[in-house]
Amino acid sequence: MSETPLSARKIPWRPVNSDLAGLLLAFLLVGLHYTWATPVLEASDEPHHFAFAEHVSRHWTLPVQVPGEITPWAQEGSQPPLYYILVAALISAIDTSDLPEVMRPNPHAIVGDPSAINNHNRFLHDTPFPPLQGTVLAIHVARFFSLLLSCGSVCAVWLGARELVTPIGQFSRSLLLLAAGLVAFNPQFLFNSASVNNDNLITLLASLVIWQMLALLRSGPNARRSLVLALVLALAAVSKLSGLVLLAPVGLAALWLAFQRGQWRDFTLFIFLTGLCLLVIAGPWYVRNLALYGEFTGSQTMLDIFGRRPAPSLETMLTEEFRGLRYSYWGIFGAFNIFAPAFFYPLMDIVTLAGAAGTLRTLWQARAKRETLVPLSLLLLCVALFSIALIIWTLQTAASTGRLLFPVSAASSSLLALGLLRWRLPVRPVVFALGALAALIPLVSIRPAYHRPPPVDELPVAAIPTDLSFENIELAGYVIPQGQVGPGDTLPVTLYWRPRERSDLNYSFFVHLLDEAGRILVRNYGFPGGGSLETTRWQPDVMVEDRWELPIPPDARGDLSLRVQIGWWKYPEDFTIPAKNGDGVLVDPALFDAGSFSDGGAGEDLQLENAVWPLEYGNSIRLLAWEQDGPAITLLWEATAQPAPELQVFLHLLDTPVAGEPDRMLAQGDSPPSTATADWQPGERHLTQHLLVKTADAEPGEYRIFVGWYSMTQGWRLEADCPFSYCPLARIDYPFAQHTGS
Repeated sequence: MSETPLSARKIPWRPVNSDLAGLLLAFLLVGLHYTWATPVLEASDEPHHFAFAEHVSRHWTLPVQVPGEITPWAQEGSQPPLYYILVAALISAIDTSDLPEVMRPNPHAIVGDPSAINNHNRFLHDTPFPPLQGTVLAIHVARFFSLLLSCGSVCAVWLGARELVTPIGQFSRSLLLLAAGLVAFNPQFLFNSASVNNDNLITLLASLVIWQMLALLRSGPNARRSLVLALVLALAAVSKLSGLVLLAPVGLAALWLAFQRGQWRDFTLFIFLTGLCLLVIAGPWYVRNLALYGEFTGSQTMLDIFGRRPAPSLETMLTEEFRGLRYSYWGIFGAFNIFAPAFFYPLMDIVTLAGAAGTLRTLWQARAKRETLVPLSLLLLCVALFSIALIIWTLQTAASTGRLLFPVSAASSSLLALGLLRWRLPVRPVVFALGALAALIPLVSIRPAYHRPPPVDELPVAAIPTDLSFENIELAGYVIPQGQVGPGDTLPVTLYWRPRERSDLNYSFFVHLLDEAGRILVRNYGFPGGGSLETTRWQPDVMVEDRWELPIPPDARGDLSLRVQIGWWKYPEDFTIPAKNGDGVLVDPALFDAGSFSDGGAGEDLQLENAVWPLEYGNSIRLLAWEQDGPAITLLWEATAQPAPELQVFLHLLDTPVAGEPDRMLAQGDSPPSTATADWQPGERHLTQHLLVKTADAEPGEYRIFVGWYSMTQGWRLEADCPFSYCPLARIDYPFAQHTGS
């Protein structure tokens, strides 16, 4: 049963305002929660946005962009300047001379990959909660300003939805609350709102434009509304280039009213005021771009700095790019490298699909009701135009980021809410659930990504004590499960470090997963604590618990024993720190048993005896399996892309290495494939046959066999993730024992 229609004269303001006030208060509190959870400069693009504003606050001039020149504001220096000028005015009285100390990059940060397990922190932080002074204070002032802008956006969405109630004739306050709630409790919107980012200003201005456009359709044009729309459109155009897109739907709305009512004088006034405001407010910045860069928008200069890319294929756009867009609209955090809980994305997909279906139903039912169809069609046009602009930008550079659609939240959330209400959802419980989920995500996703290793008083009972030390860093013990892992599993490694004295250098750490042949199967590295703890900050004799996770690839195959190798080195100088035991004897490499891996029979269809953990060459050829019959070795390959022509496989059996001496080859079995690689097609599988010919004598025992590809005409090796693209395959008996694989 539908609710009583709502109109400007019939709305009881008190309950409406109490709902809006409660929603804004909840949004502000949850937004502050996101600010607390995200260390300074760790939000997406926040370092560049803040550096731009900080530059303006010190020099009161805009940066000049020079492609190839490294600046702290990077590509964001090409953005329209209004947001940065406002932030600069707010922070101008704060001393930000310590910005270089705060902006210390983590050299091992993994940016743009939300599947990353460690190294989420883009910068190094002395403490999780630094004192509010200097640059840190300025960043939080700018963040709070952004949060207030987003409060205005939520309010504008509410008011925009209110303009839809009369033409739709139903749903009343439910539409207002749900539309505003879908924006306020979108975790990505909250995360973005709690960061220094010009998206927050353009979202507010665009939401105001959409609200006033709907008010124009309901009440008709007048001089004051035309002036307000013209001013806000001009401010949007100098806040972000996407603000220019709004000119089309607003202009169409004014044109439609002129045709309907014959009020061409009002239409002419609107066009004049809009042109005048654009010329006076936005014109100087666009003219500056023409003078400096030879283009009005500066977008090509931005691309020169940020980087261009070949246009992705249609398949890639519909799969990978669209998946990234969906996920990042609802929640990918940090430097685009932290996922929300896995269940969250299909849940929001269901919400989106249900809302879209309901919206289509509403449009179909309103096809003959012009007063309903026109405003809904204009809202759809807003969403469509911003989506098209995003696609065009994505074809030029990596930009499939959902937050770029936030400026049309007043349109998209109203349409989504309208569609969801067709399914008679209980609005208040739904909005409350969205708010609770949004408040939970910083606790379960964002803050843990920057967690620092806790100090411990003593080794846990489950830990295995060691006497290893790396100069002044002692490994007191470790915990590595000794069970069996399979494809897609994660092997946890917990290490207990005890520094003997304070370090003057920041050392980098690696932990690798190896098979019995010594091939590195999984790599992980960075500063301890997943990148959050510098060795220069360690306290002598205070033991810390350092947890790492080694993800097993889902397509891993084979049955093999596992070992973990650990080590320290100085980045970027690349000198290693040797490990020694309690007697001072060098331990190289430092290895620990780590149980075993089995694919559970998934590799049996490969039709050779030994399935192989993923081993890629040149991003075009993958080794799948192998088997041995005495000196005869058979390898099974799969083409993953078109390989280079005239390639040949090399197969070498090497003696156990001796420090300071070159590797000695015991046997060799190089051979080209029977079908030339120039004729291999992606997806095809090919066998290569190799006969190991003895080249030197050695004591009987197990020796490692190495495999790779090289060009028969030019001699270069096909690149692989192994030293010198020379990958260990297995250990085999020497001399060769004749046997038949099962």
